[in-house]
Amino acid sequence: MREKEELNMTGWATVILAAGNSGRMGTDKAFLKYDHNHTFIEKIIEEHILAGCQKIVIISNEMNNNAIVEIAGNINDVTIEIVINNHPGFERFYSIKLGIEANKMYGGCFIHNCDNPFPKAQMFNEMMNHLNENNFVIPVYKGMGGHPLLAGKRVMREIINEKENSCNFKLFLKKFEFENFETNDDRILININTPEEYHKYFVHA
Repeated sequence: MREKEELNMTGWATVILAAGNSGRMGTDKAFLKYDHNHTFIEKIIEEHILAGCQKIVIISNEMNNNAIVEIAGNINDVTIEIVINNHPGFERFYSIKLGIEANKMYGGCFIHNCDNPFPKAQMFNEMMNHLNENNFVIPVYKGMGGHPLLAGKRVMREIINEKENSCNFKLFLKKFEFENFETNDDRILININTPEEYHKYFVHA
């Protein structure tokens, strides 16, 4: 109970990973249309705001940074910080590390890839109920892990302290406790990486 009380006092934050080069898609995945009113990144931001997120850190690259800054400038409901990943050759772990470093004052942090805009605010809130200081929580559909991952304080701290910036994140996580959050939403498994995958889920595109 004490861990939960301390977590609630410090709140929680989100990292959105948008620094990839989207090579297979051929266009930046963060700006793909989700519906008539949202791009992928705007939809992800909206759901985290609805869930009560206190701060969002977006990891950008040199090419998409200006466009992300413009999107963030139109959002007043949450603190948004944009951090450029200047080392695109590193593994995804480096982007995660940059985002966690900027959110280190919070008691928990979601790590959300910009190529999956489907997870909803209700699931984020339910996942928070399974988090403690020492673990991480992952949504699971029929035994398969999906996105986004929710990191507790110890996981966040050790991500920041890890000296190897290009390590494999899945292997890194093996030393921590974790809890699966069972969901009936199979869309947590989706990664949209190609035009074919995009048109499969967005018939209007």
